[in-house]
Amino acid sequence: MSLILIASSLALNIIATLSGVALLGSYLTSISTLVYRRLSGFQLPRTRFSQGRYGLPINLATVVLDFFAFVMTLNWAVLIFGAVVIYALGFYFVRTKHVYRAPAQITRPEAEIEMSPGCEEKKF
Repeated sequence: MSLILIASSLALNIIATLSGVALLGSYLTSISTLVYRRLSGFQLPRTRFSQGRYGLPINLATVVLDFFAFVMTLNWAVLIFGAVVIYALGFYFVRTKHVYRAPAQITRPEAEIEMSPGCEEKKF
């Protein structure tokens, strides 16, 4: 990382901004998917950390503020981030979509699964 300082301060600035843009992009993706599911009437599973009836307005405000912060960082980092996203989507649709195998699932009933010593089953 210190060699970047020798090469160019602009490169260090772009890399630092790119990490923030990537973080904002991941927040936007996950929260906007949640908002879409809530608005489309999809029943989401219950969680331990519910925001109650204020959840949707909080998530909508978060999407708006994150999008605003994402737009305010418009420089070369966003261009690089967009190029990586376009490359990843293209790679997915051309190659990976046809090769993906889902992870293995447990097919035994839960009663037959042995717990490790010292582990206790937690009821939520």
